[in-house]
Amino acid sequence: MQCCTIINEHVPDLARSIVELARVLRTGGGMFIGTPNRARWVGYIGSRTSLKNKILWNWADWKYRLRGKFRNEYGAHAGFTESELDALLRPHFREVRWVSRDYLARKYQHRLPQALMRLLLSKAVFNRIAPAIYAWVKR
Repeated sequence: MQCCTIINEHVPDLARSIVELARVLRTGGGMFIGTPNRARWVGYIGSRTSLKNKILWNWADWKYRLRGKFRNEYGAHAGFTESELDALLRPHFREVRWVSRDYLARKYQHRLPQALMRLLLSKAVFNRIAPAIYAWVKR
């Protein structure tokens, strides 16, 4: 098993990196992969940092967005959308299972009311509020 999470947005050529990860993963082996969610409207909410940093980091993200440059290659801490990462993973792994909702539901289940959790995990809302996306892949 491999774990490759919250570094992928810093890799200059993620497609090539995924080819290499798939190559070294034995047949039948699995990997947990995660990255910031580029479709998010706001980030860093659950992170253990000061409110000041959360505001500054979101402000920096929105400056990139407003200039049309909210992408990793421009220096933004953008990550990938689920569809972008899915397109990179599917050619190299026989199974790609998205586990973002499960992971975040477990992480926040005791911190937020159930009704709010159901709303946040709904398809219409989740893609815009999830700070990160996670997949379990199998070779």
